[in-house]
Amino acid sequence: MNKIKKNLLLYIACGFAIAAIFMMFAPASHFFPPYFSQSFLQSFTGVQMTFGYAEEISTGSGTVLEVYFKFSANILTYLFLISGIVFAILAALGKFDKISKVVSAVSFILAGVLYFFMIQLSSFGEGLIKVGYSAILIELVLDIGPILGGIFSLIAALLVILDLFKDKILKKD
Repeated sequence: MNKIKKNLLLYIACGFAIAAIFMMFAPASHFFPPYFSQSFLQSFTGVQMTFGYAEEISTGSGTVLEVYFKFSANILTYLFLISGIVFAILAALGKFDKISKVVSAVSFILAGVLYFFMIQLSSFGEGLIKVGYSAILIELVLDIGPILGGIFSLIAALLVILDLFKDKILKKD
């Protein structure tokens, strides 16, 4: 029980990081060019923007496969979160205590920053390139998923940093 109390900040940080990972299923961006109707409003999740997304669209002469996103560098965000969790657990178990906490905090900070660059790190498919690359960057807007994921990641980093310096903070003179 005492070991759980001693490492409570690390466990809470892991909880925030897991919540940040689950934000990949929340809406990550929406695309609404002003020259299309309201029915064209598209919303994409973090999974779709990271691992790719295509949709079959019916036309008068048949169906056309519109590729909106391809596999992209957004995978780094989730890899940094997973590595941060692994190193936080290693630190809680007492393995490489200080260096594990530093690597975990840096991983959470990098993941938090990369969440806010989700649109810029995406690989766009032909379905979005037809509209024009500069128009895509203007019209794609971050939704709640990356914003909350970035905030959760940065809170996890703050908790790991607090755990790293808690002995100096709580030191009584």
